[in-house]
Amino acid sequence: MIGAYVADCFVAAPRFPRWGEEYEARSIRTAPGGKALNQAVALARLGAHVSAIGVVGKDGLGCDIMSALIREGIETEFFVTCEKAATSICICFVGDNGQTSFVWHIDEGGAVTPEIVRAAEPALRRADAVLVTFEAPVPTIREVLKLANRCDAQVFVQPAPPLSNRSAAAAHYPGETSMFSFPTRQKPGRYSKVLELSGKLCKRPTSPMRWPHVSVA
Repeated sequence: MIGAYVADCFVAAPRFPRWGEEYEARSIRTAPGGKALNQAVALARLGAHVSAIGVVGKDGLGCDIMSALIREGIETEFFVTCEKAATSICICFVGDNGQTSFVWHIDEGGAVTPEIVRAAEPALRRADAVLVTFEAPVPTIREVLKLANRCDAQVFVQPAPPLSNRSAAAAHYPGETSMFSFPTRQKPGRYSKVLELSGKLCKRPTSPMRWPHVSVA
């Protein structure tokens, strides 16, 4: 699974503060998150063998993310801990009625680069499927698609968050690579397409070895 592994900061409040205003939220908490991490954990809990390819900083938040991946049985051989970058943070505002808004940023030093993807080629070569999100820079997504195609791995793309320049980004994607998209909302069977590989639908296994190997980047 290739994408962003971040620290989510959940702020529960009845409304957004105005500029210059200060008031107490109902609650504030942090937890490992990011689209890539959430999908990696979901697939691992379904029984898939998952490899995480991402970047965190050498800090407390990064340690929490690494601990969460290891606790879920996700492979971290090609996961990078960067001493010169801070772990990325996504601020999640949650209203009383359940509405949400997100503010996030990934520094250049905390992003998955094409070099990191190339270093993880062994994981892609043994993977049945490679998943990538639009949290990664466009050159990185392009490298994922090229390398996965060379490794004969099926590619699944979650087209979120929205790209700022879709037409320019589309020009970077190899036309011969097939891409599949996840729905943007949680739905039953969301991951069935990922597990439907080589013409067969993998159901709840009696042994973990019956599930495909999925590389999460």
